[in-house]
Amino acid sequence: MNWSTDKSHQVGISAIHFEGGNRVEDIESITNAKEKFKAVSIPLNKKLLGSNSYLRNDLSLHEFITIPAKKTLQEFSQMNEPVDMVIFASANLAHIHHEPSLVCQMLKTLNIEQAIPIAVTLQECTSLLAAIDIARMYIQCQSYKNILVISFDQISVEDDRVKSFGVISDAVSSCIVRHSTSALHQIMCYENGYDIKGANGKDDFNSRKQLSQRVTQNVLSKSGATINDITKVFTTNFYKPVTQFSADTLSLKKEQVYNGTAMNMAHCVCSDPLINFAHYLKNEEAHSGALYLLQSYAPGFMASMVIRAN
Repeated sequence: MNWSTDKSHQVGISAIHFEGGNRVEDIESITNAKEKFKAVSIPLNKKLLGSNSYLRNDLSLHEFITIPAKKTLQEFSQMNEPVDMVIFASANLAHIHHEPSLVCQMLKTLNIEQAIPIAVTLQECTSLLAAIDIARMYIQCQSYKNILVISFDQISVEDDRVKSFGVISDAVSSCIVRHSTSALHQIMCYENGYDIKGANGKDDFNSRKQLSQRVTQNVLSKSGATINDITKVFTTNFYKPVTQFSADTLSLKKEQVYNGTAMNMAHCVCSDPLINFAHYLKNEEAHSGALYLLQSYAPGFMASMVIRAN
């Protein structure tokens, strides 16, 4: 292994929390479900989907987003240090554009009005991992010390709930990114990739395979690890055959892949890998030195981040 021992450049994540929409809905209860699933060419079959239900939010967006963020900040408050930046990540920031005062209201509610807000989008489901990596870079160049990352996605129109890759849930996740000497999980490295044909819906299985393999090989090379060194891969809650295709492409063992929230939460867009990671940590102890891979993909996009337990 060739992990850096320079602690001044080590950055990690901690205080991970998440919240799904407050309404649990059966997938078969979706209005005109049969027609919608047929239109995107996937079966209305819970076993094949890998999901029984999805989560729909009917709270205000302000309340919804701040629920997990408050928990993250409460856990972080033990460090007795201020948050100096907030990065919002989403596959679609239209909600914020339509309500310009929303960010200011949330910062006030969270009592972090001094924090500078920025947003990361345009990378579909990979936007959260991109936001965490941007936070890492800000901290490594010593511009900021403690960054709150919040990912949120909510369907605007119920007709968009069913996609060719599965059923979408409304969800929010949050974490703190800071120097890893005081964070639970060190960010080893990050890699992403983009295929413009895929982003335009014109890719094929071969191009998806090449993108996935290239990104994964690059991130593992940066970390000095092999795929067999990875304890768990926390992945996207897509339609089960798509998830299996991704795992097979990377020669992952069945026990390495973890998407334990898929059955009850369906696809939480950007938040999937972080939610699956947090869900796993509630039931399993992270042993010091264990390596984890946070993985997110979307048509034309792929992102991977290697995390090491401190």
